[in-house]
Amino acid sequence: MRKMMLVLSVFVTMGMVLSAAALRETHITRPMFAEDRVKIKLTTEAMGKSTLPEGLYAESMSFGFDELDQLVSRGGGTKIVRAHRRVKDRDWETKTGFDRWFIVMLDGRQKITDVLAGFKDNPYIEDAIPEYIAHRLNVPNDPYYNMSWGHNNVAQFPAYVSNYGHIGAAVGTIGYDTNAWQAWDQTQGYGSSSIVIAIIDSGVDYEHADLAANCVAGYDYGDDDNDPMDDAPDEGHGTCCAGIAAAVANNGVGVIGVAGGCSIMPLKIADSNGDMYFTYIENAISHAADNGADVISMSLGAYIEEGDIPTTDVVIEAAYDAGVVIFAATGNYSSQSPDQDYVNYPANHTDVIAVAASSPTAQRKSYTSSDNETWWGSIYGLTSDPADDPAAVDITGPTILPATDVSGAAGYSTGDYYIWFNGTSCATPYVAGAAALVLSRTPSLTPAQVRTRLVSTATDITNEGGTGWDRYTGYGLVNVYGALGTAPAATVDSTSFYIELVTGNIGSRSLTVGNTGEMVLKYTAYREIRALDESYERVGYFPAEWTQQNVSGNTCWIFLPGAFGGSPSSAYDGTLNARLFLASTSSNATTKLISPSLDLSDATAATLTFYHAQAAWDGDQDQLKVYYRTSAGGSWTLLQTYTSDVTSWTQRTINLPNLSSDYFIAFEGITNYGHGVCIDEVVVTRQAPEPDSWLTVAGGVSSSGSIDGIAKDQDVVTIGFNATGLPPGIYSTTMYVDSNSATNPNISIPCTLKVLDEPLPVELASFTAAISTDNYVNLTWVTQTETGVQGFYVLRNDSEDLATALTVSELVPATNTSQQQTYAFTDRELQEEGTYYYWLQNSDLDGTVDFHGPVSIAYSSLGAGTPSIPLATALYPAYPNPFNPSTNLSYSLAEPSQVSIDIYNQRGQIVRSYYKEHNAAGRFSLSFDGRDSNGEPLSSGIYLYRMRAGAFSQFRKMVLCK
Repeated sequence: MRKMMLVLSVFVTMGMVLSAAALRETHITRPMFAEDRVKIKLTTEAMGKSTLPEGLYAESMSFGFDELDQLVSRGGGTKIVRAHRRVKDRDWETKTGFDRWFIVMLDGRQKITDVLAGFKDNPYIEDAIPEYIAHRLNVPNDPYYNMSWGHNNVAQFPAYVSNYGHIGAAVGTIGYDTNAWQAWDQTQGYGSSSIVIAIIDSGVDYEHADLAANCVAGYDYGDDDNDPMDDAPDEGHGTCCAGIAAAVANNGVGVIGVAGGCSIMPLKIADSNGDMYFTYIENAISHAADNGADVISMSLGAYIEEGDIPTTDVVIEAAYDAGVVIFAATGNYSSQSPDQDYVNYPANHTDVIAVAASSPTAQRKSYTSSDNETWWGSIYGLTSDPADDPAAVDITGPTILPATDVSGAAGYSTGDYYIWFNGTSCATPYVAGAAALVLSRTPSLTPAQVRTRLVSTATDITNEGGTGWDRYTGYGLVNVYGALGTAPAATVDSTSFYIELVTGNIGSRSLTVGNTGEMVLKYTAYREIRALDESYERVGYFPAEWTQQNVSGNTCWIFLPGAFGGSPSSAYDGTLNARLFLASTSSNATTKLISPSLDLSDATAATLTFYHAQAAWDGDQDQLKVYYRTSAGGSWTLLQTYTSDVTSWTQRTINLPNLSSDYFIAFEGITNYGHGVCIDEVVVTRQAPEPDSWLTVAGGVSSSGSIDGIAKDQDVVTIGFNATGLPPGIYSTTMYVDSNSATNPNISIPCTLKVLDEPLPVELASFTAAISTDNYVNLTWVTQTETGVQGFYVLRNDSEDLATALTVSELVPATNTSQQQTYAFTDRELQEEGTYYYWLQNSDLDGTVDFHGPVSIAYSSLGAGTPSIPLATALYPAYPNPFNPSTNLSYSLAEPSQVSIDIYNQRGQIVRSYYKEHNAAGRFSLSFDGRDSNGEPLSSGIYLYRMRAGAFSQFRKMVLCK
């Protein structure tokens, strides 16, 4: 038996913090106001002349008098909706005109700004405003949130300086964190109060302002009473652990726990002398299992093995069997004994998840890691302990984080919080909190399933053990967001749109956006009309296509709410803005934030607007310079310099010179120990025609939404096409679906409008291609009217060359009706990956042939992890059929085989034979050119063809019609 030794975390003296940062989330760009409506206030005279319904949200097609109805029609108005409910205080209502506000729904033909200007100039309208959109703001307001690199690592952690505390240069790997900020944005939020985390430790200050609301009844097994207050000698440890796991979220106080909405069960195992015996621990574990705890966190241990204390073993096993997920710390070694690498008990128990600790620069916490706490490191496993061995490290959690401390002067600090709570004691409740969030979202998971979620999604740490699991850090740093479930995956039911309209007509199609993942998918479907519109509510860490360049120093732009120090305290638009801030007191820095390339070649003029703040700090003033260049390799030209103290958001406007097709803008922040340079809502507008205004998305230019993958629901977005005022011809543009999808965050959907001078025999409403769930290509077309049409063929090519396209369908008969009809064909013949183009051929009864399209689609074969649909040996109908002069004969094989296909005339004579040897199962086809074995053309008539493959034999019929 190894010598028993209780191991608890090592703590340090609190130092002064000089660096902070704030929340990062995954919101995609959110619109400030609706694009499909405006809000207007009628004058008293207009109210008297109008005939509008009284009920809340009641609708009308008109105001009832021409002066307003004509204005609404010109602006693209479709209906009028009463905005407000009637209030009890009718005098107030009359005085304020609260009952005279209405919403005008628009069809998107005109810009919102133009519509508003027209309404404001009308004498019957007292006021007109956009319909502003309020968004949920899931930003914790806990003051110490910014200091927790584990939640959100923006390289804000100040390294330790001997004898002075944590006042050194900021360190950290930006983005190396647990993604807690992203996890909180899921449907479980900060966690469910029904999920209980048992903190088995020195007790918990259950009266603490940041813990009381989350604490449930516990027990003191050290002194055998029902008061688990953290008040034994060396108090504070359990209170710190409780705060790391589940300090109350978003309450404007102190810190935020990983699972700040879950409950804490304080189970004290320190007696009045401060001793922590395993008997106390055993009683606490059984208490947790008997009283509804879902998770147990134990930041303690002894240098022994499983089996040395059988009573502890069996109570752990019982709790595990009862469905409790159990965590324990691996332990801490000192810099004087770095070879002490045996994982402590109970972390080395079969049913316990062993938690090690990580430093903020993607490395194991050691006495040489970047945090510079040189006196301790995280214990790791023996060389002989493989992955998933009970004595091996399972997972790693962040350490040296702000935590709750015993209120008042007790505990580790003289205040209510201890900023530098460290050791594997800190890492363990952090991972336990992650498990509580997982159970809040999916409470049916077993302990084994929770462990699998955690270890399979962890962020690999490679600096010591290489790629994959290693004995130093296990499977890596816990990824709270990843552990919640399968990442969101966006799907669309149409990868392109094709529609034909007679000039002056309008039409619409539906785009279904789905989510095949388990996490919440946030998306925006849009048609771009601005050259640039960036408010930094991005998917992922850095805004798409933006870059940054360090001119001097090494400070980076980060994306947070407001400025450091709170002037301003929040973003101008949404929840995040760009900020350049320097924490160090020893050097300043200059860094450019560079826009994506802008095509301004068609603009007669262009304007840059943005919101700006740069508050001074004790007389120290940061600066901002704005530059432009006209090509990617060109030199920067200064546009404007801002050097004054700006404490609130201020709009800046700059007219852009020397417009080009490859135009860039740079915001150069110069740090000088102020509160940071902040920018938000960067917009570049151009004075130029909008050639794509015939396409609308949800009646405007964009539509945003979210789809909870657990329910596997979907959203439908209406795509509008308007041929009003367009001369005959073909118009093409692209719409986009951007999302937080892990697999396809940016989907582009080509859209084609064919404007006709007059109706053809077939008036085609749409022609679309989409990938089916079984990885085939579904072609769908909708006709508005049909006259004298024989039917349709589908053609395919791997280029945009109709002349060499292959007919891939047999004749699809037409219905020849004036009612809308929908047709479909599935192309099951694709095997090679690539982009394919499809045309629709309509053949009329008078012999006229017309083609529609093409629509394109990117095809990829099924991934290795996706089961394919079993093939059967079969012979398929010829297509086209009837044919002239050639047709395709297709078949499939369930296994490798030799295939013969014989073609017979009506006398039963073989006129052509084919022989093929296939070494693999699959789908195959060959082209029959209507000639016999001597190359002579066959006459019109009915022909039979027979396929034989092993014991399989099948006949089919085809017609050659010249």
